[in-house]
Parts: sequence; structure tokens; C-alpha cells
Amino acid sequence: MRQTLIPTLLLAPLCLAQHPSQQLEVTAVRFWTFAEVTRIAIETNGEFRFRSDRLDNPDRLFFDLLATKPRMGVKGVQTTAVGDKLLKRIRVAETQPGMTRVVLDLESGQAHDRIAGGSARGPRSTSDASTSDASTSDT
Repeated sequence: MRQTLIPTLLLAPLCLAQHPSQQLEVTAVRFWTFAEVTRIAIETNGEFRFRSDRLDNPDRLFFDLLATKPRMGVKGVQTTAVGDKLLKRIRVAETQPGMTRVVLDLESGQAHDRIAGGSARGPRSTSDASTSDASTSDT
């Protein structure tokens, strides 16, 4: 049985044209839990660059959205409880001026054998985390 965590970085709304002097903002972080997959969407008001990595103790995956600020109604760290088989919670904060970090706190009971750095296709990038030896594929 394959369980997968799919972070998806999205631009939303895509119809907004960003003025060059406009501050890039993270406007929402949403998630959907399915039988074998958890999908996370990070929405912004324009195109952005990011880097990601995985850390242990506790097990977590993070995305640094460069040259962005969180605009989600709460100052400081915003925490969203997920509580499914793969993901405990999602945390969002401006960890240094002009950089928003989104942290996916993974469930400790899961042996995430694979986290495949996804592909960037225009405004979307996906990554998979799987608990099985089954290969993952980009979609």
C-alpha cells in the first residue's frame, strides 16, 4: 500500500498580474487528505522562487519561498492541524525578512522512504513522499 505526500506550490489567482514593485505574498496554505495521498497547496499573488529540504528529529519537510511575506491574517507562526496518516500539521512564518517558510511536520510513525523533489512546470512544483518502495511519478 502506497502513501504519498504531495506538496503543490501554486500561483493563485493566476489572473492577477503582479506589478514589479508589489510585494510577493503567501495568501493561503490549503490541504486535502485522500486515502493514500495528502496534497498541500501554497498560494501566492505572483511568481516566486523557492528552495526545499528535509530535516530529521522531528521529521519535517520545508519550503522557503524567497522574496515573499505571509499575508494570512495572523502575525507570527500560523499553525494548521492536519492529523492524517502522513502529516501532523503545517506551519507558516516569515523566518527572516522577505522569506516565508512553510514547514510540513510529518507523522513520526511513518517511515518516509522516499521524498522525490518534484518538477517545476510554470507556476507549479510537486514533490512526493512515499512509505513504500514503489516508485513515484510526477503528475
